[in-house]
Amino acid sequence: MLKGHVCLGRKISRGYNSSNYSVSIEADIPANADQADEVQRHLRRLFQLAQQSLDREIDRDQAEQAVGRRDEEPASNGRHQPPQNDRGYQPNGNGQGSNGQSGNGQQAEPASHKQINYIHNLAKKQSLSKQQLDGVIQSVIGQVVAVDQLTKREAGRVIEALTNNTATNGRR
Repeated sequence: MLKGHVCLGRKISRGYNSSNYSVSIEADIPANADQADEVQRHLRRLFQLAQQSLDREIDRDQAEQAVGRRDEEPASNGRHQPPQNDRGYQPNGNGQGSNGQSGNGQQAEPASHKQINYIHNLAKKQSLSKQQLDGVIQSVIGQVVAVDQLTKREAGRVIEALTNNTATNGRR
């Protein structure tokens, strides 16, 4: 009797987030090594089973109501909403705003839950008060904005500033 082992994996990326999925199946194959066709048939069946299992788990995790989708923008309710520019966008005639952001009329994505939590964790690690964190945000963004009102781009810039601040403080 032989043992068959099939392993299958997939990576799904959405924006700045990605999810990895994998499945591994091991089973006894009721055939001898000299029965190549029979061994191949059993391995093919194991591979199909792994593909079906992986597809089912990805569908479950990526469905509209799945936990893995909670960081994305909510689905439109069918009403037309006019696009909004990034915060502080002022056209300067060359297709870019005064803050360097594109003026293509696309709505800025709000910061993800992960980004917001990470900002709070970095601030806590640095023993920053709410007022001090607001000061960091103001120095990075150019205006006072609540952490949960940041765009993805702004949150990334704040995280970078807080991370550099941690690295600098750690060297002293």
